[in-house]
Amino acid sequence: MRFPLRCRRDLYVTSGTVFAYRKLPFKKLIAAMWLSVNAVKGLAALHLSRLIDTQFKTA
Repeated sequence: MRFPLRCRRDLYVTSGTVFAYRKLPFKKLIAAMWLSVNAVKGLAALHLSRLIDTQFKTA
């Protein structure tokens, strides 16, 4: 069996995870998750969009 010297694919930390194909910066994703998890009664999407400076649909 012969193995190629290079895989010719880019390998990232997020490869194969739910964060693999994202357009939003990783820091904003983590901030949004942290804010929504630590909210006592949840967090409204409009308020979240204002906090992480994104559009309402993104939040």
